[in-house]
Formats: sequence, structure tokens, C-alpha cells
Amino acid sequence: MKLLIENFYNIKHAELDFKKFNILIGPQAAGKSLIAKAYHTAVQALSLYNLSFLNEKHPEIIENRIKVILDSTFENYSKHENSKLTLSKDTSPLLTLSQSRIKISDNYLEELDLDPSDKKHILEAFRTGDNAGTYTANLLLTMVIDAALDINSPYSLFIPASRSLVNIVAENLFWMSDNNIDYLLNKFGRLYFKNIKNITSEENFNCPQLNSVIKGHIEQKNNTYIINEQGRQTTIVNSSSGQQATVPIAIALEAIKKTLCNYAFIEEPEAHIFPDAQNLLTRYIAEVHNQTGTNITLTTHSPYLLTTVNTLIYANSVASQSEEKADKVREIIPESEWLKAEDVAAYMVNGDGTVSSIFDEKEGLIVADSIDDISDVIGNAYNQLLDIEFGEEEQDD
Repeated sequence: MKLLIENFYNIKHAELDFKKFNILIGPQAAGKSLIAKAYHTAVQALSLYNLSFLNEKHPEIIENRIKVILDSTFENYSKHENSKLTLSKDTSPLLTLSQSRIKISDNYLEELDLDPSDKKHILEAFRTGDNAGTYTANLLLTMVIDAALDINSPYSLFIPASRSLVNIVAENLFWMSDNNIDYLLNKFGRLYFKNIKNITSEENFNCPQLNSVIKGHIEQKNNTYIINEQGRQTTIVNSSSGQQATVPIAIALEAIKKTLCNYAFIEEPEAHIFPDAQNLLTRYIAEVHNQTGTNITLTTHSPYLLTTVNTLIYANSVASQSEEKADKVREIIPESEWLKAEDVAAYMVNGDGTVSSIFDEKEGLIVADSIDDISDVIGNAYNQLLDIEFGEEEQDD
């Protein structure tokens, strides 16, 4: 999928060719989350048009729902009057979102479609409502549209950087339509509580790949959720900042494994966790991506995350050379975590709002200089201090 962003907040023009596993890196407030939210909103809007067989009768209902999503995700007053988002496949535009209009291409039907049994169910429900009157029909269709984006089977799931708040905010607040909670956090909060309840009611959530990141497994005890680390129990709300930031990701990944989710967006998966935990979490995200086929987009500040992704790509590359080498690679990195170079895209989002690819298509890896440039900011200052210290000593000699 390709996303063209024009005059959107601080981003004047950007073209991104999103693949199956995407990374957006750059300084704070540069626009990483903005791009991720724009992509998330565009694929959400596209999924709503799966209800196109109802468009001829009530197209304005779907368009109004998309506008609500846009207004809830972005602040209108900050947008340029000529702002536009265009989602394409190859060179064929599928969807264009702007302040003035919402345009859908005929090509989108080739990209997305509802299961025939779902269509039959929705049509029957719609006809029942239509017989009861226009108002009832419109209300029912609005409910059907919401159901198309239902938390039990999210077409596009966004895990915000503020996710740790779900452990603090009361569960029932996420189910209130009129509150001051951020739209994406509200939506994620509902998915989180729905799934953590289901997961822990069946059995304690014990994911070996994530135990070392979470430092224990998740249990439900006395109507609350705890982290149990070899008998030492801590409620999630009183756990460390790293645990509070990681547990929601773990629950969301488990939900992705159990339901159909085409797109997942994770803001700053590295938040509040040590580099080795960042490595383990990124590897598990790659494993879930491979297992489910879900398109993953990560926003990050961490060069460690880039290094991990490069390692997983390189593992696949080396293993493809021979079965003998593949066996040796499996001893180091499980095959379930390998990433294909052709499935990965990586972009640097700069402070001035420009966006550039940092993926070397020829080498099939994220450009090493991009990783080093991020790390070298501190290293260069340290080297300058060394020059001052030892440079002065040499002059004295």
C-alpha cells in the first residue's frame, strides 16, 4: 500500500510505500505518529467501504462515519485547508481523504471484500430495519458500520504510546461514548479489557516469549489483574513503567493471534524497557506478524529496534543460501522470527516534516549509517572530550 500525504500538519509532502512490516523512526514531534495515524485512518476508511453494496441507498452514513473518525483522530483546527491523504495500491488510487470530500475508487473492491456469509447477515439485518422505517434503518446501518470495526475482530488495530493508561483508567470509562479520553486510547482500552478478561478467565496468560519482557505471567485475581513472577505478585496498576507499557502490547498481540486483524500499529514498543527487552519484544512482534500475516507498522526512537529487525532479515537471507546454513541459523534465531527483506520498509521522519527511506533495496537491509547516525550523536561528543583531554597532554609533552 502506498500513502501520499499532502499539507497534513507539519508534513507538506511525503510518499511512503508501506509493506508488510514497517518502521518509522525519527526525533520526537517530527510526525511519526501522525503518519501512522494517517495510515491507520485510511485503511479504516477503506474497510468501511466494504459496505458498498449499501452505498447506493445510504452513502452519506458511511461518509459521515469516516468523517467522525477523522475528526476524532485529528484536530481540525490544526489541519491545512488543502490537506489530503491518498491511499493507493501500486499506481491505482483506492481512497482519497480531504477536508472537502471523501473519494473512493472502483479499484478498492479488488483489495478488500467481506465474506459472503457476512454480507448475507448484514443485508438481512438491514432489510429488517428498513421495513421498520428510515430512522431505524439508518440507526441499524450505523451499528453495522461500527460492527465492521468491532473490537472483537479489529480490521485495523492501533496501540498508542499512552497505552499504559489503560491500567489506571477505570474499565467502564472506556465504554462511555462521551468522555475526555483520546479516541484511539478509548478504542484500544475497550479491546484491552475485553481481551485481558477473556485470556485470564480461560487460564493464566503465560507466553514464554514475553515472560522475560513482562517479568512474569498475567493472572486475574480478586477482580484485578496481576503479574506473577515465581510467586511474587504485583497488580499491573502498581507494576513498573516498563511492565505497564508492555502488558497492553502483549494482550493486543494475543488478540491478533486469535482474531482477524489486517493491520496493527504499535507506537514506541521500546518505551520504558531495557535494550535486551526491546530486542525480545521486537522479535516476538515479528513472530506474530509471520504467524498471522498481519501488516505491522512500528514507530520508534530506538536504534536497537532497527538493529533487531536487520538481524531478523539477515537471518532469513543467510538461511536461504543452503539448508546447512539454515540449520545453523535456526540454532541462533528461530525460523518463526525471520523477516523477508521484500516485506520490510523503514523510513526516517525528520524534524522538518520530510520523510526519506532508510532501507537499502540492493542490500536488503536498513541502512547501517542510519542506525549509526542515531547512536553517534552521543559518541561524537564523548570523542571530542577525549580529544580535549589527550590532545592537551600531547601538547604538554
